[in-house]
Amino acid sequence: YLGNSTSQIVFTLDRNPPLVAFAVPQEGGYSFGAVNVTVQATDTASGTNASTVEYSLDNSTWLNMTAGVARWNTSSHPNNATVILYGRARDFVNNTGYGRTNTTVDNELPQISVTSPQNGSGISGIVQFSMQARDIYSNVDQGRVSVTLAGQASLPQCSSQGNATVGCTVL
Repeated sequence: YLGNSTSQIVFTLDRNPPLVAFAVPQEGGYSFGAVNVTVQATDTASGTNASTVEYSLDNSTWLNMTAGVARWNTSSHPNNATVILYGRARDFVNNTGYGRTNTTVDNELPQISVTSPQNGSGISGIVQFSMQARDIYSNVDQGRVSVTLAGQASLPQCSSQGNATVGCTVL
């Protein structure tokens, strides 16, 4: 009560930091090229101050994010290197929350070899092409294999042939 007044003051005490989590890159996944790093911060008690969401590659140099998103170029890291990304955010009463994720850098292009027809052989009419794609770090994603022949995109039929190899046939 204040002075002689009988009215009460009600307030919420917030000592909990915001929850900070990475949406991109996903924990334990692979990253390549330029990545849109995405950090999500939530605080049910006092709310999250969006202008305080930051990320770091070394847990000491912090970079501001716009709406929880920033660009990270993976080319400065060696292939197959595991990189830990750190995130932090503050709520409106200045509690600071932290999160982290790890990702493996894979900027190595898959190795592609045509297995049929053989190199240098003559072809005519309708020809079936077979090839193998291999990625020694992150395997080959069958859903992302595409083939272009004479400027025309074709959808190959692909099947896995081992841990990191995919075989595709184009009719």
